[in-house]
Amino acid sequence: MKSFTRLYSRLDETTKTKNKVEALVSYFESAEPLDAAWAIYFLSGRKSIPELKRVVKSSLLRSWAASAAGLSDWMFEECYDTVGDLAETIALVLPESGLVIEEPLHLVVEKRLLSLKELEEDAQRLSVLETWSQMDARQRFIYNKLLTGAFRVGVSQKLVTRAIAAVSGLESNVIAHRLMGTWRPTAE
Repeated sequence: MKSFTRLYSRLDETTKTKNKVEALVSYFESAEPLDAAWAIYFLSGRKSIPELKRVVKSSLLRSWAASAAGLSDWMFEECYDTVGDLAETIALVLPESGLVIEEPLHLVVEKRLLSLKELEEDAQRLSVLETWSQMDARQRFIYNKLLTGAFRVGVSQKLVTRAIAAVSGLESNVIAHRLMGTWRPTAE
């Protein structure tokens, strides 16, 4: 999760295409295959995995975050109105833990996100609160983006394809073809 968070920050902090491609290439060269697959899935704007759709209701996330931050509901809503993004608001209002999750991206997705859909509301709350408490603000922001299904960063699928082509040695059109259609991230 640390390296994916670092990648997101690098992508978000530049408008230069060359820098974005370099950041992607650097990430894909060092990422575990399953982490790289999930990164490609999210970076290319995929939303086809049913278990990742509306994992937890936004209203519940707001309530849990307000409570964890010691804010009244109206104060949280004021913060949200000012920030304009639920994932970012939650990341900003929660107290800093001083921790960062060392788990790779695929484990965060598979153990912490995908499992939430099957849990009852109280168990969801405990799981989300525990995850938030183990993350710094940047990791929480990314986790919340994935949790809310609002993950976006300033890269196109074409840039992701270029980076994968550079790392794999395959032609961009071959990579683009392989990424077409519905697919589920796997190490293969």
